Amino acid sequence: MGKLEDLTKRLEAAASENDPQELNLSCAALISAMPKEPGAIDKELAWRCLSALRKHRRFGHMRRIAQAILDDGCDDPQIYRQFAQALIEAGETVPAIGVLQHQLERDDVPFSEWAEMKGILGRAWKDRAVKVRGIRDDIAAVALKNAFEHYRDAYNKDDALLYQGINHVALAYWDRGLSLDKAERDKALATAKKIFSRVKNIPEDKRPLWDIATAGEALIAQGKTQDAIGWFHNYVSHKDIDSFALAGTIRQLTEIWQLGNTPNGGALLTPMRAKLLELPGGSFTVTNQELVQMASVEKSSYEKILGNVGAKTYSWMKQGFDIAQSVALIRKNGTGFGTGFVVRGNTLDDRLGDELFVLTNSHVVSDPPKEGAARPDDVTIAFELQNTAENKTKYDVKEVVWQSPPDQHDASLLRVEPALPDSIKPMKFSPNLPTLDEKEKQKIYIIGHPGGGDISFSYEDNELLDYDLELVNAKDRTDPCRIHYRTPTEPGSSGSPVFNGNWRTIGIHHKGGTAIAKLNGKEGLYAANEGIWIESIRRVMKNQNL
Repeated sequence: MGKLEDLTKRLEAAASENDPQELNLSCAALISAMPKEPGAIDKELAWRCLSALRKHRRFGHMRRIAQAILDDGCDDPQIYRQFAQALIEAGETVPAIGVLQHQLERDDVPFSEWAEMKGILGRAWKDRAVKVRGIRDDIAAVALKNAFEHYRDAYNKDDALLYQGINHVALAYWDRGLSLDKAERDKALATAKKIFSRVKNIPEDKRPLWDIATAGEALIAQGKTQDAIGWFHNYVSHKDIDSFALAGTIRQLTEIWQLGNTPNGGALLTPMRAKLLELPGGSFTVTNQELVQMASVEKSSYEKILGNVGAKTYSWMKQGFDIAQSVALIRKNGTGFGTGFVVRGNTLDDRLGDELFVLTNSHVVSDPPKEGAARPDDVTIAFELQNTAENKTKYDVKEVVWQSPPDQHDASLLRVEPALPDSIKPMKFSPNLPTLDEKEKQKIYIIGHPGGGDISFSYEDNELLDYDLELVNAKDRTDPCRIHYRTPTEPGSSGSPVFNGNWRTIGIHHKGGTAIAKLNGKEGLYAANEGIWIESIRRVMKNQNL
């Protein structure tokens, strides 16, 4: 088992780093080695692999590894449970439920694993209920009832199962007449006080991580959200905190306890999201309403959760929230289609004066349309995070002032009507690109509307890879200067602003892929996203008629 032990250690290390290439290679190496070793992989090695991937939210890799371990003949209930967890995280709740229910019928499932499976089954049914509530309430009612019963049954079997206990309390709160009768709801909600008391009686230095968050939820159930803040402070600052646990707590507080759009919720969730971004595997998307709420959170609210964090975490996050208000959702015939952002004309070309424009890709909007782009008269533009009636206006495209085709700078500068108000602030540009020094890895950030939906912040795995050095240094060249980065994007992110670590715009995102040609004469292909340097857009505009 020596080789598999070494490969397990390699995978564990890769799971904790933001290096997708090494994670892919380490997973592939382990999967390839398993059938070549005599017998099935040792279950303890298998547990270690899946636990490391779950801890850092590498769910796609977790699913692949779990499948390979099962194919290798390791017939262990925990492996099936972890496989089901990966399915749930991918939104595949129906097959996950099937896997878990089959495993619960086994005679060799120890009680501790039975309890975990009941909790994960509750999670699968809960996710189904959340997904369809308000759309298919008949399905949501059945799913909620099943989730509630799985959590409740486990807790009734052993009241030390606090995770399962607090979830049946949370679902009683969320039910609001959908599925449970009043007696069931009242009995479950009354359990919150007992759960909190049990956690409080555990010595502080011996409280498990999940129990601390459970106590916070129990206080929320009793209407004591302010009192919960101290418990969540201890939770976030716990030595064992990881992105899987924290993301799960954020999901519970927003989806079930419905705290996302409340003042107390904003104060509680904003610092938790800030902490999540510091952890391997940490990332988040938010609804437009939530982001408006988060942008109003005071520094003191961060300090309640994270302690005296200093200026960087608070001011940096706050600046990002504020900048996001100038990111535009571009709709084609009423459907979200792409992203744009506000620029002041003279930051691109002096001939444009102080007027405010929207910059996006020419493959998003162009005249005549290029490569599937929308026509100007098919487009409306909205700033989803603007918080006043004046700024909730939907803007039409009056004209395309300047454009460069998709195979060049892939940019369109749009004049809109009515004119943009001064309250929508233009992006600030950086004239320089970050260093490519290997000893000082630079990060790249993107804010956009992936899939034409809610605002998304791309923070995870966001290393700057390369850019066209020759074009950066040749100021008389007007060729498009490409920037490569790993920062995740999705369809709909086209036209998003690309930021350096100081929230200065350095480019406009326009494409990505798993086989992008490397720059600067380097051989080979790699997985990368690509933006066009703003300075190269400025250079070409100054040499063309407007």
